[in-house]
Amino acid sequence: MVDSEKLDFILSNMVMRDDLVDVVRRDDLVDVVKRDDLANVVMRDDLANVVMRDDLIDLATKDDLSKVAMKTDLSALATKAELNEMESNLLTEIDTVQEKANNRFTRLEKRLESLENTVSTIKLDSSTVKVLVNSVVDLSDRVGVLEAKIS
Repeated sequence: MVDSEKLDFILSNMVMRDDLVDVVRRDDLVDVVKRDDLANVVMRDDLANVVMRDDLIDLATKDDLSKVAMKTDLSALATKAELNEMESNLLTEIDTVQEKANNRFTRLEKRLESLENTVSTIKLDSSTVKVLVNSVVDLSDRVGVLEAKIS
């Protein structure tokens, strides 16, 4: 290359003062982070135990929590002693009902037995009446034959 070409090349690629107007100055760097400021910056390792968005998917929402019983709601529930008392009252009532049912069942059994005895008696009376009717008819026939012989 010729000297004039070199000079043209250098001038065309050279940075001029006007080109440096938009370049950062020392005063502009005053608010930039300094090495001491970096001591308080969170590092990647510090984020290892942080809850991520995907981890929050399975957590309860405000709507879910509104359906949960609160401590004030639980105060209205029965205590163990009250539950024991209710259980005792229920068992007593069940025993009473069972006793009444057993008494009624016993009375029904007695009535059924009495009815069976009555039916048996009626059957015996009915068969006895049949025998008597047959005997009367037989005697009547025999008396009829004897009267015919006598006359």
